[in-house]
Amino acid sequence: MAPVRFLAHRGASAAHPEHTRAAYLQALIDGADGIETDVRITADGHIVCWHDATLDRTTAASGHIADWLLAELRALDLLRGRPIGPELGDAADQLMTLPELLDLMLQAERPLLLAIELKTDTGREHDLVVAVLDELRRAGWDPEAGRIGNVEVSIMSFDLNAAELLADVLPRRDLHLLTEEDHADHLTALAAIDHGRFSAGPDIEWVRLTPGRVADWVAAGTPVRVWTVDDPADLELCLALGVREVTSNRPGQLRAEYEARKAAQTLTGSFSLTATASAAALIAGVLGETRSATPEPVSP
Repeated sequence: MAPVRFLAHRGASAAHPEHTRAAYLQALIDGADGIETDVRITADGHIVCWHDATLDRTTAASGHIADWLLAELRALDLLRGRPIGPELGDAADQLMTLPELLDLMLQAERPLLLAIELKTDTGREHDLVVAVLDELRRAGWDPEAGRIGNVEVSIMSFDLNAAELLADVLPRRDLHLLTEEDHADHLTALAAIDHGRFSAGPDIEWVRLTPGRVADWVAAGTPVRVWTVDDPADLELCLALGVREVTSNRPGQLRAEYEARKAAQTLTGSFSLTATASAAALIAGVLGETRSATPEPVSP
């Protein structure tokens, strides 16, 4: 069975503000197998690592990313006054562009996975897809090989239009369609994954509710990456379903807990990340679930 890969969700975002140089460096220091990042385009055409469409939640400023220049964004205090060690960069170095993040990962000189989530604006899906593909190609990316040096590249999105544009360029293994139950395109996304068009990127809440669907994907050979997995019981559920990639805000700690339990397995002959009744019930539900409980897919 393939090893479990732990990706850092927006960097080690439980330790440092999301998408900062500090969060990304901490993830690498902690031994994460890869980094998940969100990307958007600035007013002057740069691809920056940023989740929200606006500045309001993560900075003292306000407005839309698409209306700000890169130099203006670099002047913002992304740490919000929080101290960091000198090995994690200065306060002025914290904003990251996609090329800068890729360079950081290439310098690690060990196998890593860069999972890029496209955060599209309505009507500009094509612009972001083209910009990201162009940036990757400039860095020496080959879509068939799916990597740049030591860095494997995966692209994902909730946006079905963006995913369809990418499907003509990327093999399925490197293209994840994200979904969660309250997303407007949730059922359509599930059907597209069921039909083998994309790899799967479900959230952990939906995985808890519908483990049989995830087990079916794994059995069918569909790559599955679950977000955001911070609790050992959730990791145990994912492993029981055959999932081998998880995204976490605390990848270093989650890996340490996993490795500790795995080491204990050699002594006891059994492996469990938790001894909670809730985790046991979840696993029992997976093994005993009837297929009639799984919603029927709709046509994409």
